[in-house]
Amino acid sequence: MSLAAARHLLTHPTEPARYVCVSDIGLYEASGGGGYDTHGENSRTQARNLGHTLKGLMSLINKPGENDPGKLDLDKTMIVLTTEFGRTPNSQGSRGRDHNPLGYTMWLAGGGSKGGTSIG
Repeated sequence: MSLAAARHLLTHPTEPARYVCVSDIGLYEASGGGGYDTHGENSRTQARNLGHTLKGLMSLINKPGENDPGKLDLDKTMIVLTTEFGRTPNSQGSRGRDHNPLGYTMWLAGGGSKGGTSIG
């Protein structure tokens, strides 16, 4: 529902928003609480929750050649997907992957970003 509200704000015909922030708590609660605070079963939980969010997001974006004014146009809109905290690169035993403030993933799409570019 929050993605649809963001799309509506960004595609408003007369007064579109310049930016919108959506906070996603995930489809299912994770082991650390909330949808993404995973300490055990990190890969499984993240894939399920993030996959669900991305599927919803992709349904709101114009496909190549599509020009639906009610969908997001990636030539005009940049999507930034990030997390509140990174995860350690390897398992911490039974606790899964722990918090890591020195490294986390950020994903950019559209708005002039160059496809296929990896930084870091």
